[in-house]
Amino acid sequence: GNYTFTVRAVSKSDSGICASQTASISVKEDKKPDLIITNIWDVGTVVHYEIKNIGNARAPACSHTTLYVNGVSVSKDHLSTPLDPGDSVKGSFDNYNCKQNDKIKVCADNNNVIDELDESNNCKEWSCPPCNGGQPCIALTPDKSEPQYLIDMFGKIIIIN
Repeated sequence: GNYTFTVRAVSKSDSGICASQTASISVKEDKKPDLIITNIWDVGTVVHYEIKNIGNARAPACSHTTLYVNGVSVSKDHLSTPLDPGDSVKGSFDNYNCKQNDKIKVCADNNNVIDELDESNNCKEWSCPPCNGGQPCIALTPDKSEPQYLIDMFGKIIIIN
């Protein structure tokens, strides 16, 4: 917006001589998006992520999000929907088997097609969790003998061998 300031100076030693000066300034706010990665997690062989637009303008579609494993680019995902300020979208990278302590980095707008407020905050790093705490890392062990069955949400019986 536009702002006007008046500064008034008074001298106590020179019998109250005073002067004033008025200045006007105009402040222009840049209207740009700003994409950040807010979360990274894995489920099975899929690495999931969430992107949020923390800027003050819409982020257009057509940018790429990139998955790095131990510093090497291994996959790209296409952001196909625009993001309004404050909006988030989730995405994923399929067919990646998270190995113990792999260093994962996910970067939004990695092809730099979006002019952002801050181009330095697009990435988030994460480490694959270690196999510990008594939980199996690769497979679950059944605690019942075969055959086992499961009833899905539609009432259909699924036999698990």
